[in-house]
Amino acid sequence: MKTEYLKSDSKFVFLGGMFFEGQEKTVFSNSKSLPQTASNKLQWNLIKGLEQNLKAPLKLISALFLGDFPKKKKKAVIKTQEFNHTDIAGHKDYSVGFLNLPIIKHIFRKNAIKRCINKNIASANTELAFGYSMSTPIVDNLLYIKKLNPLIKTCLIVPDLPEFMNVGGKKRPLFGFLKRIDTKRLYKKIKGIDYFVVISKYMPEKLGVHKNRCVVVEGIADINGANTAKKVTDIKNIVYTGALSEEYGIDTLVKSFSALKDENLKLTLAGSGSREYIENAQKNDNRIDYLGTVSNETARELQRGAYLLVNPRNSSDEYTKYSFPSKILEYMLSGTPVVSMALKGI
Repeated sequence: MKTEYLKSDSKFVFLGGMFFEGQEKTVFSNSKSLPQTASNKLQWNLIKGLEQNLKAPLKLISALFLGDFPKKKKKAVIKTQEFNHTDIAGHKDYSVGFLNLPIIKHIFRKNAIKRCINKNIASANTELAFGYSMSTPIVDNLLYIKKLNPLIKTCLIVPDLPEFMNVGGKKRPLFGFLKRIDTKRLYKKIKGIDYFVVISKYMPEKLGVHKNRCVVVEGIADINGANTAKKVTDIKNIVYTGALSEEYGIDTLVKSFSALKDENLKLTLAGSGSREYIENAQKNDNRIDYLGTVSNETARELQRGAYLLVNPRNSSDEYTKYSFPSKILEYMLSGTPVVSMALKGI
């Protein structure tokens, strides 16, 4: 993603966990499960939208959002890499390196971002710092930038509340205990942040900040990626791409589909999670096609060629009040009809 700007100085900083163009292949090859492609896409869409409005480039510092080694990643050491997402010669962005081990990786990510800030950001020139995700590495470093220069305005982008992150993950007592402590701490820390981008109108009250300090942005998508040309086939392919877990309604989707006896219907599932359950369902119903983890481009092709796209999240789950599935806008870009429950956060 290359963009031209009216100004070439980096007065704006963006802290996140996105991977840059050219890094995607490495991220996927190092993964045992699906990387956070939805989060990655949302961050780049936000970066592009911010830069088009600010008429200036952002200085990007990324500490990749990755699953832990060895369960979800093949390598424990993530190396620092420089990149340039602009057309400006000499502009530098950074994907910082860290040790990707369970729980303690957040300390390494936090310290790696801080070192990068100290080395590469002239706080006297910085006017505004954005941070993506209500997590310790991001929140602590936004506050650190503010400490370096109290005149810098800080803005936290909150796509998910910390207590509802990893909804479909395996329950681990120690992790859960530490997560509760960290979450309580984060709610106290964010009081020092100036502004917030939230994903639902219910978030400001939950965060304990005045709504005048917040703007609601449910989602963002690049309309240049829209496609309305459809293939007409006899088989009506119902498609779901994304995390496959009971918490996201995959079991309901599979059971509901199997109850339909139309042989011209097909259900295609792409993503990671609930593998054993889906493979058993596939044995019992040969109309179910499970593809496992696929690339972003393959997912888009599936969406464009589908008869129907489904988001099976259940509106009775509390977390849906504070979320907006980014896949809904991505689905809509394909030109394919989308079915979803009326989630509270929408």
